[in-house]
Order: sequence, then structure tokens, then C-alpha cells
Amino acid sequence: MKAIAELLNVCLKCIYFIPGNHDSSWKDEESSIKSNEPLELTIKKKYINLEQHPFFSSLLNNAAFRDMYSSPYGSIWDSEEITVVGINSSARDSIETNVHHGSIALQDLNIIKEEVGKLDTKDKVKVLLTHHHPKNYTDRTFQDNDFSIMQNADAFLRFATSSEFDVIVHGHKHIPRFDIHSDSLNYPIVALSAGSFSASLKDYHNGVANFFHIIEVEGKCVTNDNILGKVTTWAYFDNNKWISASKDRDFISHEEFFGDIRNRKVLKKELKTDIGSRIASHGRFRWQILLGRKPELKYCNLGLREIVVTELCKEEGWEYLPMKNNDFLVVLEDSPQ
Repeated sequence: MKAIAELLNVCLKCIYFIPGNHDSSWKDEESSIKSNEPLELTIKKKYINLEQHPFFSSLLNNAAFRDMYSSPYGSIWDSEEITVVGINSSARDSIETNVHHGSIALQDLNIIKEEVGKLDTKDKVKVLLTHHHPKNYTDRTFQDNDFSIMQNADAFLRFATSSEFDVIVHGHKHIPRFDIHSDSLNYPIVALSAGSFSASLKDYHNGVANFFHIIEVEGKCVTNDNILGKVTTWAYFDNNKWISASKDRDFISHEEFFGDIRNRKVLKKELKTDIGSRIASHGRFRWQILLGRKPELKYCNLGLREIVVTELCKEEGWEYLPMKNNDFLVVLEDSPQ
């Protein structure tokens, strides 16, 4: 990890981590259980490999609040531009349990929420990290039911929206997903299931790639104060090395934009007017020209945009012509281009 950080020119103070279910010392945990030691001590002992590791201990020393290996099993890093909260959902994942689900105790969550509330996070990007998935996903790799979802996931997600986190990143699921999470509080959160960067999956995951993501935050919406930006993803295969991710193959697109929160109906109504008026006056519509008048549409999710424009073209007798760099033209069918 240190070598990767140096390659990407990322300083140690900008590296954050949370343990996963394969990052503990099962041997030390088993020994503690056989000795009938208290649960808190068993959990602490199973992380002795991380706690004493020079690199990971230095990262934790940068945290403003650090209790990753004891209750409340979380840490908080805080700087001028970003607040990162890491919650260890693997702490109570015992080697003795048959189903290795994540777990976050409600009392621990309340402590972490109280600690976050002590910080001045105004105008900062707020990121929430955990290992286990807080929602289930359609799984193409296994036919069996997935019981490894985080226990108390609903409380975790409510903590995220009530504390107005901008981004949730989690692991555990080896196939990545991009989504926007919201609830009755109407605060949209970028949710990234990251997949795996380094675990070899070819033998038991039907050739699932490894993944690398860059989350770029380019600003905030002036109306709703949610972040604007995109997630860019690359996939690694032994035969192709690092290539752009593909939605059809990897379940995540190479570029996933976020920030514009128009829903499908609103976007369709607007684009019907915008495209129709431009075709009537100029004979064709181009996306980049519309962005000059409505720059926030740059952050419209490309999957949603594709659905809406395809529907409109079918209904209105227009032809959709994709171009490079996420641009496109719309013209009347059979019209000269």
C-alpha cells in the first residue's frame, strides 16, 4: 500500500483504512477464545497484527479519534478539506460464526455520531468507510442467499443521512456497484461498493476483475448543497491488465457522474423541451451546447441520461447519435447530418 501511495503521490496523512473480515489474526482470536478471555480482549487481540504494524499504526495515529480495535470500533480523520469516518464492521465477525456478516452495535454507532458532532465539518467533504455492505445487491457470482450483509445496516444508513455524509465506500462484495442512497431525509449520498483491488478472484468468482476507483469532487450544488463530481473506474484482468470498466461486464461504468438530482420524469420533461426547441430552430441538438446553458447537467448520471434520451427519440421520431467524451447529437430521423 505504501508503494502504491508513493506511485500516486499520495501522502500518508491522506490514507485512511478500515479492517475487513480477512484482516484479523484468526490464530490469536482462536487462542483467546480457548482461554475464555472476555470478548473485548478477544477482539483486540485478533487485531494485534494491525495494531503493531508500523504502517497501519502510523495511519491511525493521524486520526483525531481512534478506537478501531476497541469499542466503539471506529476512527475519525479530520483535515481542512475532508472528514473521514471509518467504522470497523468486522470487529464482531468471529471465527466461530458460520455466517460471517458485518455488525455495528447501536451503542457504538451513537458514540461515533457524538464524536462526529463535536467537529466543525462545514464546507468539508464527509466520507464514511466500512467493510461490509449495508444493502444487498443482485449477485451474479453465487446462487446461495447472501447472509453477510451488515447487521443494523438501516441504523448505519440513517446515521449517514442524518449526519449528511457525502460518500459511503464499502467493500466485502467483490463486484462493484455505484448508486445514490437517500431516505426520507432527502439527502443524496454517493454509495460506492468498491469491489476488490488486490484479491485474486479468477478461481472462484467467475473471472471478476480487480478494481481501482478515483472519486472526484468538483464542487457543490448551489441549490441542494450536495457534492458534484464523478467516479472513474478501471478493471484489471490478467490478459488485458488495467482497462476502462464496462457496465455490461463489470456492473459499473468507467465514468459515473453524480450531483444532479433531477429524477427521470423531471429530466425527461426538461430535455423534451430543450431538444425539441433546438431541433426546431437549428435542425439538430448537441449536448455540449446545452451544458453551456445548464452546466449542472454535466453531473447527470449517464445511465439515466441514456434511458431518457432513448425514450424521447423513440417517442418524438428523433435519432440519437452518441459521440466521444459523453457528448451526443439528436437529429430528426432521416435528416441530413
